[in-house]
Amino acid sequence: LQVQDLSATGFAVLADQQYAIGQVLDVSIRHGEEACHGLVSIQSFRELESGRLRYGLRAIEKDPHAKDFLATLQRIS
Repeated sequence: LQVQDLSATGFAVLADQQYAIGQVLDVSIRHGEEACHGLVSIQSFRELESGRLRYGLRAIEKDPHAKDFLATLQRIS
């Protein structure tokens, strides 16, 4: 997955694989020396002209890793 549009609460990705709205994924992100992982929920998607899919993902705040995950997202966004 290719990460795009990183924010403090989530991010967008480009993918070749299809996911369902509401589907929960366990993800890991690395940006320079920063790394984090946590659960995200698929919030939105759209198909691009290239045939790839762009998904909007949001961190699940009830995840036990959410505090660290969200803090890292905020630092790198």
